[in-house]
Amino acid sequence: MNYSQKIARAFEIADYILLAPALFGALAATFVFNFFTMLIYAIFIFGCVLLAGYFKHSRGRLAEKHIRSLWTATAIYNAVLLVPVLIYIFSFFNSYTFYNTDWWKPFTVALSIAFGYLTAIILSVRAYRFEKNNQKYL
Repeated sequence: MNYSQKIARAFEIADYILLAPALFGALAATFVFNFFTMLIYAIFIFGCVLLAGYFKHSRGRLAEKHIRSLWTATAIYNAVLLVPVLIYIFSFFNSYTFYNTDWWKPFTVALSIAFGYLTAIILSVRAYRFEKNNQKYL
């Protein structure tokens, strides 16, 4: 397995872990039908498509022409999901909840989520660069 396939395997495992809460969120959104429901379904379906790509790539069955598209889509997908988390984090600096004694609990959780998305973006960019350079080992 090369570096890109190892990252795909790690993303595949992470997606299996995150699939249960994502499925729960998609099912919960079914009861409130509006624009956000469609947005949640779109994010869920796109995540499942990426999961299928990680599965194929980690096992060496993804066509060469689709590998860089997989990593580009992964970086964009995680960047889109990072934006609301960053907005939430920056809202702490403009609100009075920042001066509350329990402000650090949700702030720490949001910061952890943001670092998770940033890690996914960085790893996908590194895998893209690996595939672009067509290297065998890092």
